[in-house]
Amino acid sequence: MIPPKNRRPGYSRRAQYGLFLSYVVAIGGALFALLMLVVAAIDPTGFGAIRTVVSDATAPISSAGRGIARGSGMIVSQLSDYVFAASKNQAMRAELESQRAEVARAHGIEIENRKLKALLGIVEQAPARVAVARLVSSSVTSSRRFAVLGAGRGAGIRAGMPVRAATGLIGRVVAVGGSSAQVALLTDGGTMVPVRRSRDGLPAIATGTGSGAVDVRALGAGDNPFRVGDVLVTSGVGGIYAPDIPVAIVVRVAGDEAMARPLADPSRIDFALVEAPYQPTVQNPLAPPPPAPVR
Repeated sequence: MIPPKNRRPGYSRRAQYGLFLSYVVAIGGALFALLMLVVAAIDPTGFGAIRTVVSDATAPISSAGRGIARGSGMIVSQLSDYVFAASKNQAMRAELESQRAEVARAHGIEIENRKLKALLGIVEQAPARVAVARLVSSSVTSSRRFAVLGAGRGAGIRAGMPVRAATGLIGRVVAVGGSSAQVALLTDGGTMVPVRRSRDGLPAIATGTGSGAVDVRALGAGDNPFRVGDVLVTSGVGGIYAPDIPVAIVVRVAGDEAMARPLADPSRIDFALVEAPYQPTVQNPLAPPPPAPVR
């Protein structure tokens, strides 16, 4: 007699064991996730230590997966560039013309800034480069936006150090392991960066929204001064981030709200630069007031 093709799991002990093992794995995973949530709520410091250990262990795997994904993405991008080359060239010419005018205005502002700094006696010390590390992974869908660097304490990286690329600011180191470091991205909800508008120096604060964009608010009261296409750079106010690092470009203005897109895309960056926190110094500090006369 020919055995039936569709058998119930109870017919074979191997099928029973496999089904039982899948239940055990699913329940164990759920219990582990619940335990991690409890630890994160009760002991954030301990949870951060666990997270850095996991980051150290998974960094090589993440790096390999990122390389494969980037390779396939480059093939698709090259095909798309070939098909739409004519329209892209026309758009690039128009952008080049607008950027030339922007560069001329920025050059004039830079000359004026140098004169003011000379009068005030302010000396800007360029932050020392600490390490160049591979950006092995980055979150693009969760509400918290983090990236992982393939270097940690062994490379001199410490929490609080800014991270940037050639295209702009990426974020700041928030946790460090032995061979990896976690970076809170510019778009993370806990990130705030003092910025200024590149064409006129208008001061503002850029705050991550947790959704891949940056909310920009001018420091002065009044109507929303931002326009689509405004480029924002770091102002250097408060230290940490050196001035004039590209940050974001305004893409949407509605009422008193201005949303910007970061200029540095972590998903397209292989290596990032970690710098020491920036700290401006005053060359000629003000002298203390003379003592009051004794009566």
